[in-house]
Amino acid sequence: MFELSTRVAQWSLRAGKAYCDDFGTIKLGYRFGTKLLYTGNFREKLPKVGMLDISVILNVHNEARFIARTMRSLSEAAEFAHFEGIRTELIVVLDCADERTRQAVQRTRATGFNKVQVVECENRSLGLSRNTGCDLAHGEYLCPQDADDLVSFNYFADILALAKRRGRETILFPEWLIGFGASRWMSRHENAARGQFLMVDQHAFNSRAFFHRSVYEKQRYEHPDHTRGHAYEDYLFNSTAIANGFELDYCPGIVLYYRQRPNSIMASARRSGRLEVPHNPLFSPKKYMARFEKEYGQVRSGAWPEPAQYDIAAAYRANNALAVLAVAANRIDPIIDTALLAGGTGWAPTWASCEAAAVYYEMCAEVGDRTFTDVFVLPYLRPGGAERYILDVMRGLLNTGIGRNALVITGEYAEAHTWRHKLPAYVTCVDVYSLGARLNDEQRERLTARLIMSVAPDARIHVKTSFFGHRLIKYHHPHFRQNKIIYYRFCDDMHFEAGTLATSGFGTEFICDHLDEFTKLVSDNAATVADDVNRFDLHREKWVCLPALIEPGERKARPSGSPNKRVLWASRIGQQKRVSLLPHLALELSKKMPDVTLDVYGTFDHGFQIDMSKFNYRGAFSDITDIALDQYDAFIYTTWYDGLPNIILEAMAAGLPVIAPGIGGIADAITDGDTGILLDLPLDDAQAASQYVQALGLLYEDPTKLACLSANALNYISGRHGRAGYLAGIKRIFGDTNYEKAA
Repeated sequence: MFELSTRVAQWSLRAGKAYCDDFGTIKLGYRFGTKLLYTGNFREKLPKVGMLDISVILNVHNEARFIARTMRSLSEAAEFAHFEGIRTELIVVLDCADERTRQAVQRTRATGFNKVQVVECENRSLGLSRNTGCDLAHGEYLCPQDADDLVSFNYFADILALAKRRGRETILFPEWLIGFGASRWMSRHENAARGQFLMVDQHAFNSRAFFHRSVYEKQRYEHPDHTRGHAYEDYLFNSTAIANGFELDYCPGIVLYYRQRPNSIMASARRSGRLEVPHNPLFSPKKYMARFEKEYGQVRSGAWPEPAQYDIAAAYRANNALAVLAVAANRIDPIIDTALLAGGTGWAPTWASCEAAAVYYEMCAEVGDRTFTDVFVLPYLRPGGAERYILDVMRGLLNTGIGRNALVITGEYAEAHTWRHKLPAYVTCVDVYSLGARLNDEQRERLTARLIMSVAPDARIHVKTSFFGHRLIKYHHPHFRQNKIIYYRFCDDMHFEAGTLATSGFGTEFICDHLDEFTKLVSDNAATVADDVNRFDLHREKWVCLPALIEPGERKARPSGSPNKRVLWASRIGQQKRVSLLPHLALELSKKMPDVTLDVYGTFDHGFQIDMSKFNYRGAFSDITDIALDQYDAFIYTTWYDGLPNIILEAMAAGLPVIAPGIGGIADAITDGDTGILLDLPLDDAQAASQYVQALGLLYEDPTKLACLSANALNYISGRHGRAGYLAGIKRIFGDTNYEKAA
């Protein structure tokens, strides 16, 4: 190939004027009401169909204001290609075009093409309309274009020459994108191998694929459904091409002038929420790992460092050929302002970090080729009643056969997932936060959604209240339309305001935003269900109560003989659990019942501090069975707000009488004076401590009362929280939920 300047000079000389405005003009004709509206030839008799080199598929919708400039740009590129012996055809696809656009196309002159076809369809889809054009194409190579953009006049000639050198297995894209219109920018596309590895996190290519027709015979364009959060038919086409074994690369020296329209369909769709390319074979773990094993190894070994960044705009300005192309484009559309290009800045999509792509590879390695019926989205796996409850749901689903394979995804920081060992051996756990510690929230959520779409497309998604879980559903729930979303409700957080407790709206707002998407809202206590149902008064049937499972241990009532004179407090140590009351309780006991010892067990919430010298702190515990419960006479529970804490049920199952505040769902389990003691506590900690000590005094005054409360508590646990009833509840709630058998 000649240098561009030489080729331009020869072309201009032969054409007789600068950019060949009237070189071989064709007027487009119409016959509306049929699919094929017009077929015409350029200058000479149309050769045999197989002799055409390029079919340009131009998608048109409502671009009446732009079509003349776009057609002139494509014609100029066709003329330049014709000068070099390249035969082209133009296929104009009118997809639900408005009347103004129809008339504009009818008035437009297309030059330089050996064949012109105009067709009308009602696909209402860019991807499907690309297929309409490709189906009619006679060219060896296919070149989709859009009706509001321009191309450099060397576009067809240079990209065809490179395509023939590279072979049928390569799909090519322009090196340069120049954004103009509502926003102005420039990007340079280079390092295609890196661009392909980045595909799971971003599209490092663009919508102007140039490919041999054999590519289209293997894969067609698909329609991404915006209502499901899907978009980017070209991103999808390119991803699928990589999965099918094709190589993507950039053609140097050609430019796409990419018009930016503030009211475009895609701009409106982006404003409505987070859009993602639909799931496709490339993102399936087995395919992804096989395709990118080499790239992953290079990234993690340091053999593939981050690319050096440079002044792309300066590189653009230093290239005289690009300046010639820009002047030609400016003559067609002055909005492509060469003065603004001279002072602009630029970037390369492949400058982005490969960390997200490498993390997704590691997530794929964790799951392998398994698929899942149930996905549990948790912040972490640490000791806690909610975590215990959800782990029991997991086991219940697997034990009943309602679920087959379970995947746990944790997405928030934890020093250690100390309860990971409690997962069944055949459950897969992916710690997205640890793997993606260098990613931002949006990337971790995107990779999580991508993994779920890949390995659990029909699964139940179980979501525990957390920032990670809420954000995942907020931004990706349209992608989970085929899934059943189960949301777990225990209690709302509260905080002090004006001397009283006020409820946080974190959970309520989330339910309000996504109630339509939820299949079930599951709680361990009737009080939370009643509060929610009364608050929303909508979809009442979605709320269900599943009492927690309390496994049988060494259950026996407290003897009525001499007490141990020791009481137990065990829970998380944090603001919610009202641990500020414990020093007052220890002080009150030392005054009123000096022979009674209060032992405190618990793990500190992150950042929480309290003076431990005021009571007998015995350290952390992972499970209540770690504590010698038979050495205690009663269990004291303190909290500002709660649902139905699992620790209370476990204490009752161990035969320990429980003294607790009558708030939240605690009254589900404790009937005052029958299965335990409920207190109506004041806000003042000292006064509240006095009530606890008074209740203990009543128990110690009558040891038979201890034994009676203990026996009644055991009976309650056996009847309400036993295994048989629990599994029946699992079947009742989840048994009618469809699922696909996982491999």
